[in-house]
Amino acid sequence: MSKEILYSSIKTELGARGCSVNPYRVIQHGIQFLVFLGTDSGLVRIYEGKKGVRVDLSQLVTASELDEIVRDVMGIVKAKLMPVSTERVEMDRPPSNTGDPDELVGVDESGKGDYFGPLVIAGVFVNPDISAKLKALGVKDSKQLSEHQIFELEPQIREICPFTVVVLNNLVYNDVYEKFPNLNNILAWGHGRVIDNMVKQVNCKYVLCDQFGHQSLIQNALLLRGVDVVLFQRHRAEDNVAVAAASILARSGFLMAMTQMREKYKLRFPKGCPPEAYAIRAQFIERYGEDRLVEVAKLHFKLSE
Repeated sequence: MSKEILYSSIKTELGARGCSVNPYRVIQHGIQFLVFLGTDSGLVRIYEGKKGVRVDLSQLVTASELDEIVRDVMGIVKAKLMPVSTERVEMDRPPSNTGDPDELVGVDESGKGDYFGPLVIAGVFVNPDISAKLKALGVKDSKQLSEHQIFELEPQIREICPFTVVVLNNLVYNDVYEKFPNLNNILAWGHGRVIDNMVKQVNCKYVLCDQFGHQSLIQNALLLRGVDVVLFQRHRAEDNVAVAAASILARSGFLMAMTQMREKYKLRFPKGCPPEAYAIRAQFIERYGEDRLVEVAKLHFKLSE
């Protein structure tokens, strides 16, 4: 659990109890924020270290109404954000020859390793009938396909499958990164949004995605949204046709966004983070100014330092 996710959950629960919460401020080894209830106020600090996160309530007035509410909320939040037990996941997993449920939502992303362009996350629902159709089309991990094949398969996947695609353009991405300054936290936030969208479309409790960071990251993001699913995470999840289809939709969305950027700014932005990205970055700054770099690049990459 990150300090930012804990802050977000605390803020939600306190708001439901009539409290207002200020935006957090970064301090050494953590963050702090003010909580208000009527004329009372108190300072809450969250520290993050090697042993995890720790909440400091020492600045609250002991036994006050605000103090009691905050402590009550902390008990609720702590219970909600307990890491998911892998034993529970295994018990919920139905028997299958492949090890994955036959009916599930697959989720994948594109753009996380690219300096220029957005982060795109997609979700696709499959059942045995849909899976057979996707396999007949030749759907597989987008990294094994050419751009021409991706653009050819993308509309066919949209026609066959319930799906959702979330595009975090660079302005949104950089704004979210300021609040959750860690790529895995952004990925978890985005995956949670896609899964939330998907379960509103289809009656399916199983979700599969690639493993990144601690397995509780996405689960915590889902808990904050009130989404109850059985989440499977594993490396090379793209070997499942649902995740492979999601990877194609995500990659197509990323490639189309890059084309739109090229047409808008009259620059050919490279994919990934190659040496020539320095030259394109310099050209962009010369034409449009450094303050507009936020529109096209992921500013936390070392290239921007």
